[in-house]
Amino acid sequence: MRFAVVGAGPAGVYSAQELLAGAPDCAVDVFDRLPAPYGLVRYGVAPDHPRTKRISTVLGRTLGDPAVRFFGNVTFGLDIGLRDLLACYHAVVFAVGADDEPRLGIPGEDLPGVGSAGRLVSWYNAHPHADDAFPRRVLAARDVAVVGAGNVALDVARVLVGGPDRLASGDVPEDVLKSLADGNVTDVRVIARRGPAHARFTLPELTELGRLDDVDVVVDPADLSDGDQVRGRGRSVWELLREWSSRPLSGAPRRVHLLFHRRPVEVVGSRLGVERAGVRSDLPAGAVVRAIGYRGRPLPGVPHDEVTGTIRNRGGRVVDATGVVVPRLYAAGWIKRGPGGVIGTNRADAAATVRAVLADAAGFPVPFQVGASTVPVLLHKRNVRYVTWAGWLRLDAHEIDLGRVHGRPRVSVGDLATMLSVARAGQS
Repeated sequence: MRFAVVGAGPAGVYSAQELLAGAPDCAVDVFDRLPAPYGLVRYGVAPDHPRTKRISTVLGRTLGDPAVRFFGNVTFGLDIGLRDLLACYHAVVFAVGADDEPRLGIPGEDLPGVGSAGRLVSWYNAHPHADDAFPRRVLAARDVAVVGAGNVALDVARVLVGGPDRLASGDVPEDVLKSLADGNVTDVRVIARRGPAHARFTLPELTELGRLDDVDVVVDPADLSDGDQVRGRGRSVWELLREWSSRPLSGAPRRVHLLFHRRPVEVVGSRLGVERAGVRSDLPAGAVVRAIGYRGRPLPGVPHDEVTGTIRNRGGRVVDATGVVVPRLYAAGWIKRGPGGVIGTNRADAAATVRAVLADAAGFPVPFQVGASTVPVLLHKRNVRYVTWAGWLRLDAHEIDLGRVHGRPRVSVGDLATMLSVARAGQS
């Protein structure tokens, strides 16, 4: 049998791995809209977390399996459609993640100094579709407000005030390091609408914030009034916040302020209006960063749930608006269940989806076009400059060579034309 997996992030690669394990004679083609694989491991993990990014080595073993083919720089719905995939494969697993970011829905949100965390994260992780317009505005400000109470908000705060030296051991492009070094940011205010009991950031991320050199973490004791509501793992987070709230400031040149129980209501000029218990106050904010979560985008021809921002599914099987199963279509990862969990969460999620695939396999019809050359020929006819696994290995080696030039492990390439030129060298 032949299977297609759309998305080469952890959920997609784990799906391919589980398919190979459950159907040893199968072949799996993995498609991704970007020339490089690994999804959020490459483009979402904070650059000062190189150990986390090393999971790509494990994922690469699956993508390098002889029974797996990688088709990078291929966009579903544009370069290849649902009808194409169903004609060539017994089943399709969608694992495209969730990169759409909700808005705050407040006046002033369309000002140039307001933008999503994704625009910053994509920029410092060298995403080929990133631009530096919003990051430049953020770095020009002294005071930055980050709205959100999750790990992404802490990542953004840490990158903005932690200093570029902490990032040099990772793969951040040299121009990004220089921009961060030249930036003006001295104060980042992380703003949560609810109290610490409802914060989504984890203890390791919070602890890391407190270990930054030349940075004070500022917590208002009045924000910790919900301590009696905190249970389980959240208790350790609350205790750390309490410790910080009683610690005298060191006079460090940069600060991260953790503010709770504040609801953003308006952006006016270089200030963010917030309400706490019905009382409004204005916070200095030369830039405002939204970090309030992610949603999946609709895929052409695939049932989408607008409420959850996911593919409509039941246990990984795609269903239509009436709940009827759509044959041969499956979902895994964030596009299946919504954003959340750690990278490893996607392994169990993918395994559950693949169990559904294999349970249904006996009823799959034979695809109309089953030849191994069908998809490459189709993409070639459509002038799609797709990247193979061998092409990715060329790009990977190129980035490692760039790193050696700068005395670093690697330097990511974010320019799409350069990525394709290197990856497709010698490829027709």
